[in-house]
Amino acid sequence: MNECGFGKLLLVCGVVVFLSSCGSPQSYDDCILENLKPGMNKEAAVLIAQSCQEKYPASLGERTLSFEELSKLDGRAGLSFGNYYSASLYNGNKSLTVTHVEISVTTKISGQESTKIYLSQVHIKPMTSVDFGFNIIVGDAGSGYEWAITSAKGVNN
Repeated sequence: MNECGFGKLLLVCGVVVFLSSCGSPQSYDDCILENLKPGMNKEAAVLIAQSCQEKYPASLGERTLSFEELSKLDGRAGLSFGNYYSASLYNGNKSLTVTHVEISVTTKISGQESTKIYLSQVHIKPMTSVDFGFNIIVGDAGSGYEWAITSAKGVNN
């Protein structure tokens, strides 16, 4: 490896170590403010910005999806084992990454119909599917489960 390549590798490693050793910023903006220092070269600044964006994508303009955008989410879900509810969702939006979904699950608990809302953090890029899951309160033995996406958040690409 030549000196220039070694220098860039050392710079990348330094930025990664620097970001991981710092306190815990709560957003993209906090991450930039805590890690970007005066006198850093352009390459280091770009690497910090990329790292902060990967770590905090939701804080870059996350918003609630419109009804039309929400209608382009589709998938399957069901109880997989124990109290774990598995889902596979497809994001049919062409320029929006889905970051959070709110799913209602309806079943019978103690003989009464019960609906609970569950929120999951996801990362579903445009025109792709992602598998994920979450723990639920299970229904009575033999009960069926119905689910619906009630809300979602995302960021424009």
